[in-house]
Amino acid sequence: MVFAALCAAEPPTKDAPDKSAEAAAIDADPDIALAFRMERAFQKLAKRVAPCVVSLQVTPKLRDWHDELHRMSERLGPSSPDRTFEGSGVIIDAAGWVITNEHVVRDADSILVKFSDGRQCKAIVTGLDRRSDLAMIKLTGEDVPANLSCAALADSEKVQVGQYSMAVGNPFGLSNSFTLGVISARGRNRQGLSSDVFYGNLIQTDAPINPGNSGGPLFDLSGRLIGINTMIFSLSGSSQGCGFAIPSNHLKPRINYLKIGREIEYGWLGVSLTDIKPLQKEFKIPDNKGVLVEAVIANTPADRAGLMHGMVILDFDGTRVGSRDELIAIVSATTVGSKVKVKVLDTTGKVAELNVRVSKRDSELAQVRQIRPNYDLEKQSFGEDDFRGLGAAAREGAGKAVKSDPPMPYMWRGMQLKELSEDEGRKKGGRIEILRVKTGSPADHAGLYEGAIVTELKHAGNAAIQKLDSLDALKKLAAGVSGPVGLFTQIDGYVTVDEK
Repeated sequence: MVFAALCAAEPPTKDAPDKSAEAAAIDADPDIALAFRMERAFQKLAKRVAPCVVSLQVTPKLRDWHDELHRMSERLGPSSPDRTFEGSGVIIDAAGWVITNEHVVRDADSILVKFSDGRQCKAIVTGLDRRSDLAMIKLTGEDVPANLSCAALADSEKVQVGQYSMAVGNPFGLSNSFTLGVISARGRNRQGLSSDVFYGNLIQTDAPINPGNSGGPLFDLSGRLIGINTMIFSLSGSSQGCGFAIPSNHLKPRINYLKIGREIEYGWLGVSLTDIKPLQKEFKIPDNKGVLVEAVIANTPADRAGLMHGMVILDFDGTRVGSRDELIAIVSATTVGSKVKVKVLDTTGKVAELNVRVSKRDSELAQVRQIRPNYDLEKQSFGEDDFRGLGAAAREGAGKAVKSDPPMPYMWRGMQLKELSEDEGRKKGGRIEILRVKTGSPADHAGLYEGAIVTELKHAGNAAIQKLDSLDALKKLAAGVSGPVGLFTQIDGYVTVDEK
């Protein structure tokens, strides 16, 4: 239902309704009078939010055919020779910050931003988060309008099924399109088209959303932003009344990271999961709720905690879990480095409790299982060749060119450490990051985990604290150190790591 179709009659002037027609309707039927008041409310809402919504024309760099297929639905016209894609965005900061979808601006060579009043300016990408499909762009140049309007973020936890919602965007290149609907459901979890994308706690709406609406806002009746329109469920490729938006509360903790281009980290266990429902009778699950562990990847948090094939996860950090997607969403939202309790039904049929330290999700390692099903992750060794092979396998399986591998991480005391760039190091507070931890190693016994930033080393042979600003510095120190050492991490402070 397109918003323009709500208008019962053309107004006699640009801004004023036909008072005589409305008065006659009111006299005739109070229900029609109510409809007129609702119509005026929708018109006021559309006028209020229009200035903070923008249309995006994105010209991408050369892309491989997998990316082309993924974004065909956003193409302007069936055979656009200039490879231009259409999308939407919403201004969330008067300084010129615009939120949109990652898939809209990924690999953008240029971005043209169009405002509701016809003005235009350019923009650059400042931050991308593929996992959540969010991106931030910054308006640039002398053409950026002054006194920008920006959307206020609502508390999406307060959104109720049945309340009105308004989608605004640029469907099929038709800018400033308003559509109206209701909230159909909350808490939808869906895997994206790419195995590396996962949408958690989505808001479902029947407000029509079509190709080109991606990245645009979903508003409530007060004009507050409740979500970013991101995908549709459709058999035809266009709206069939089942659209999904990323909730505003999902944006809030990511905004500052996207502004500075800092990586957004997601929690990870390192398991392959399946819903238990088809097997309920055999497993005798309490309350018929649980998630079956199909496989455990070697040298991951799940492996180190003792999770095994055939166990059923019943509860994660105090939350009862009922489906695979629900558990993935909960784990992803868990702070990297957190220690949580996981209640399981073990392979003997008894309820047990395990302690798990959630680590940073390794996107390449996580994708290998989905891209290369026969790749034996349960028996991975921990050598240089294994590490190099995993990265190549993920890129090759994803259809990406296998470029020369980055410098190899340094393997020491059962962990692989990598050096971050100076820019990334400033954003994370240190330049040495733990990439992997071997189960049963000194690093594992010390409680270290993937994603931890190591900034200092202390040992008995030197009274001074040694700052770690590069892998070379760590290698030189490690070569002359024996016995236990103290490594300083942001969450745990000094952690003692034995030699063996």
